[in-house]
Amino acid sequence: MGQSNSDKHWPRPTTTRHCWIKSRDRLTPPVQGYVLEWRRHSYRYTALVIYLEPAGRIVQEWLPLEQLAPVRPRPTDLPRDSY
Repeated sequence: MGQSNSDKHWPRPTTTRHCWIKSRDRLTPPVQGYVLEWRRHSYRYTALVIYLEPAGRIVQEWLPLEQLAPVRPRPTDLPRDSY
């Protein structure tokens, strides 16, 4: 079964690969992660993310889009010819 017309026109998340992973309890600070893949089921996006836990264990898991935030570069980190 193919996608419906409305599914074909949903915007894709930005191509940002590095992300902040927000904690579920909101008391723990976010950790840095790297997005490996995006998937969409109906109207919800999830990302396959890899990150390092504070204990040093490497974790790879699917997380909902609401738990992620993109890492934006600072303007001083951009090459001069990019702005």
